This record gives sequence, structure tokens and C-alpha cells, in this order.
Amino acid sequence: MRLIASVALAVLLGACETPPRTTQLETIRAPDRYGWPGDDNESREDTLFVVTASGGGTRAAALTLGTLRALNEVRLSTADRTLLGEVDIISSVSGGSVTAAYYALAGPEGFDKLERDFIRRDGISQLVLRLVNPVNVAELLTDSRSRLDVLIDYLEDTLFDDKTYARLVEQRRRPYLILNAADMSEGAVFSFTQPQFDLICADLVKFKLSEAVAASAAFPVALAPLTIKSYAPCNAQWAKYEERTGSGLKRRWPPLWIQNALATDMDLNANRTRRGRLAQAYLNMNCDYETQPPTCRAAPDNERKAWVHLLDGGIADNLGLNEPLRLVTTIDAQIKDSRGFLTQIFDGDIRNLVFVIVNARSEADTNLDRSGSTPGIFKMLSATTGSAIDAATFGMQDRLARTVKELIQLRAQATALPKFINNAKQLNSYVVPVDFDYIENPACRRFFKNIATSWTLEGHEIDALQSMAGALVRRSRHFQNLLTVYGAPPPDGPTVDAVCETVVARQNPVRRSNTG
Repeated sequence: MRLIASVALAVLLGACETPPRTTQLETIRAPDRYGWPGDDNESREDTLFVVTASGGGTRAAALTLGTLRALNEVRLSTADRTLLGEVDIISSVSGGSVTAAYYALAGPEGFDKLERDFIRRDGISQLVLRLVNPVNVAELLTDSRSRLDVLIDYLEDTLFDDKTYARLVEQRRRPYLILNAADMSEGAVFSFTQPQFDLICADLVKFKLSEAVAASAAFPVALAPLTIKSYAPCNAQWAKYEERTGSGLKRRWPPLWIQNALATDMDLNANRTRRGRLAQAYLNMNCDYETQPPTCRAAPDNERKAWVHLLDGGIADNLGLNEPLRLVTTIDAQIKDSRGFLTQIFDGDIRNLVFVIVNARSEADTNLDRSGSTPGIFKMLSATTGSAIDAATFGMQDRLARTVKELIQLRAQATALPKFINNAKQLNSYVVPVDFDYIENPACRRFFKNIATSWTLEGHEIDALQSMAGALVRRSRHFQNLLTVYGAPPPDGPTVDAVCETVVARQNPVRRSNTG
């Protein structure tokens, strides 16, 4: 009866509005914004070190944790310093975002808690118990809560409490965290960075880490999207719009890169043009860039993006590579300083690019191709969603390969010019894949690709994932070359074959005879 009464009360109060989750920004480019954490005098400033982590539930969280631990086992010549401390950026999606965000928050000291309280916990049972709780049942009938809030509460209780990005600002330590979701209406990557939040006039510093992680992991259908409010156009943006440069010819808002992107010939750079159009849409402004300075007015209500609905980032980029690649390929992005990474590459300040790519993509065995029966609705939903995520994964892998090759070629051409003669060192790249496809043993590879995309895994699966992550890192030729750059000795640990032997032996135990 109490449950029925609660449900009835919830229905009566069902007119509650969706919570905004965001806080309106008071100043564009405020000094306390979340940005580049600062330079570390002991790290190599000529190296940009990026780790990206894919989606895949606990499978991805465990594989990412194993990768970070493997980097942390590499001791550098500098006292009390490891290769993990050299990581500048960690960008992630879905399950990988749990590990990435908690590492940014707690550092290597938090690895044991992350494994104990989240990765080895029966997350599915915990989520189900919360879903059937009468209070949650009643609240879920209102607009004030959704199925995603159950995951948010679980993330808060196990790892993040009520901590916001303000804690990362206070710590001012690397890596720079980029959590990635997908804009449901645009099908584009939505990264939790202040430059992205500037466009919707929201303050990232006051945003909860648990909500950002949940948005990144909001798998379609199973979970509701995270809906956040846009305040654009707002007073902070209009104040920046009225603020002119010293020459008085250009306004400081909208950002100049948007104007430049919109002016780009789509035949020459379609991605840049699309980014400009999407950014302009977030601003909720109609601007005439033909005038100098540009003139803008607020878009009418029926044309505004008043709310942004965010789903699993894997829909648009299941490797978390989109934003890091944007940072190193365009002058539009300025994170570290006013020059941006691309300018630093061509000035010779950045001479080494390191990408450690954690790809926990699954490929479960299926019997669909052995039957003429029409697949059911759940199999269809799983296949179509998974296919889209897999396509995004392969597309980003190809884009990384092309981007690195083009940057090396352009840098080599630049160093041939007279102005670079005194600084003519070639750009080097090191791409370290932590990817099941690099396992040669078919039975072993099949085992890892069949590990469920779930928030609950068996203990032996978690052990295997972490061991394989370290083994894949150590087997990488680029990783071995990177160790020579840092003058670090190779770390100890099992090989890929050794891990596979353990996995295969568990799958096919030898039956002993009792005759003797």
C-alpha cells in the first residue's frame, strides 16, 4: 500500500521539470575555469602524451586500469617518477570514463579503491536493487529523475561522492581529463571541456564528475540520456560580444575560430566547416559575419537549442580520440597556451607524439548467420547499436593513422625551410595499441572479445583483462622505442603468450586420470 501511495503521489506531482544540471556561466574565460593543469618541470615538455580509453562497461574500465598500471610500473631516471606521470591528456568514453575520471581525481593512489569498490563489485545487482527501490520507482515516474540517475547515484556512492570539476581545478595536476558523450540530436561528440561549455554558457567547474561519467556511459535504450540546460545566449556572452580588441575592428565573441571555420571551403575541409556550424548552433545566435565587426542577435525561441541531450559517447567516437586529434590538428583549439598544440608542433617545441589507445571493443560469438529465422527485436537493437559503435571505432583508428602520417610529413617539409634550419628535428610518433586484435592466439582472442559488456564481471575475467593490458603495452614496438626516449628500463611482466596460456588452460582444463 505504501508503494501504491508513493506511485500515486508521484503521478500527481509529475509536472516537475527536468533538472538543469548545469549552472549559468558568469564570465567567459574566468581564471578558475578547468583547463590545462599547468606545466611539470620534471616532465618532457617536447612530448605530448595522450591516453584514450574506449567504451565497454567494466571490461573497458578494467582494461584501462591495467594499462595505467603498466605505465605506472615504468620507472624513470628521475627519482620517484613513472611513465604514467608523463601523461598529459586522458580522453575517454563510457566504461573507460570511470577509470579515466577516477584516475584524474585520485591519482595512482586510487587504483586499489577503484578496483575494489567498482570494478570487482557486482554493479548490475546494485543497479537493479536501486531500480526496484520504492522511492526510486516513485521518483522515476516524474520528470525530475530518469533511469540514468540510478547510475549517477551508484557512481557517487562508490567513487565520486559529490565532487565536481572544481576539485580538479584545485589539484592542478596532469592529466587533463576529457570525458566524451554524444549529442543525441546532432550525432556529434560532446566533450566535457570548458570551451565546449562556453558555447552553452555553462560552468564546467560546478558540474558533477559522476554526471559527466554517466553521460559518457548512457548506452542507448538501456539508459536515458543526460539532459543539460543551455543558457546561451547569456549575459556573459553578450558582455564578451561587446568587448572589442584594441583595434576596435573585431569583437571577442563569438570566438574567432567559429567565424574562420564557417568561412572554410567545405570541399577543402568539411570537418572544420561542420564544427563551425555546430558551434554556431549551440550559441543560439544569428550572426552576420560579413560585417566588420560581426553583428549578432539572439535566435528566436523556436530555433534555439535550449537543452542538450547526451548519450553514450561511443555512438560518435568509441575510442575517445576525436577531441585529442582536434587539439593537435587545428589552430582553433587552444588548451595549453595561446599557440595551441599544432603551432607548437610546427615551431619544434613538441617533437614527440604519444598515443596509447585502449580499445576494449567486443565481438561476441553469434549464431545469427547460421539460421534463417528473423532476429528478434532485442538482437536487432543490439546489432544495430553495436554496428554503429564499431564503425565509429574503425573510423577513428583510420583517422589517427592518417593524422599522424600527415603531421609527420608536414613537419618534415617545414624543417626544410630556412626559418627551421636551427630547429630541424623531425616529429616522431609512438602509437601503442591495447587492443584484442593484436592477440595472435585465436582461442585467447575469442575469450577476450566474448567478455560481456556489463557492469559485472567474474574475478578471473578482471584478472585476465588487467594482465593482458600490461602484456599488450609491453609487446608494442612503439612502446619499446618510447622507453629509449625516456631512458627507462623495460618493465617486468607476463608476455601476451603467457597470459593466453593461462586463459586457454582455464577454458580447457586438463582432465587427470584417477587410475594411479
